[in-house]
Amino acid sequence: NFNKGKYIPAVADSQRFIQEARNGMSGRGANKCTESELEKQKIIYETAVTNNATASAIRCGLNYSEALQKVGYTIKAQRITTKQLQISQRLHGPNHSLTERASHALILNRYRGMKFEGQDYALMKYKKAKDKYIVRGPLDMGNFTHISCEIGKKSMVSIANCRLADRTPIIIHGLGPPQAHLNGKIGENLGEDTAMVMIGDILRVVSYNIRLEV
Repeated sequence: NFNKGKYIPAVADSQRFIQEARNGMSGRGANKCTESELEKQKIIYETAVTNNATASAIRCGLNYSEALQKVGYTIKAQRITTKQLQISQRLHGPNHSLTERASHALILNRYRGMKFEGQDYALMKYKKAKDKYIVRGPLDMGNFTHISCEIGKKSMVSIANCRLADRTPIIIHGLGPPQAHLNGKIGENLGEDTAMVMIGDILRVVSYNIRLEV
């Protein structure tokens, strides 16, 4: 998983995060978006940028990032949302409706989920030295009202005992020949698909389909 600041989920110690997460997570991914609709939103956004229609470009950029999120391009969605938030903050200030919309969208973009012992957790980061995840939880994904400002208990859990949520961004490392050229690439988890592979002299179970970013 990403262990750099711009990819780590922004689990803020604030009531605002809890309220926005509670309001947004129940409907996250409920509406689907087709590839043709995604392409349409991309064209609209790029046209607005070309025409220097700043406010419109921010709005269109957020529409495009929402479409990307629905299709599962979480990395690109987060980057575009971050860009729109920065532009809106600079031009309109923190209290403008577009800035608030972008802030809310970024919280949803940055959420990283996983299951451990059948319960939902927020994935904070990957601890390479121990080959484990740092998580917070367990979480009730249907009701955020019960969660304290600490967003659940912080724990360190074994990768072998976890299941990443779909569309979780990942970074590939540790592969040996002939897959070594994939090390360092980033992408999104598209779901489990267990297969056995040899990594050096170790037999490992690979449990995810990964769409690499191009």
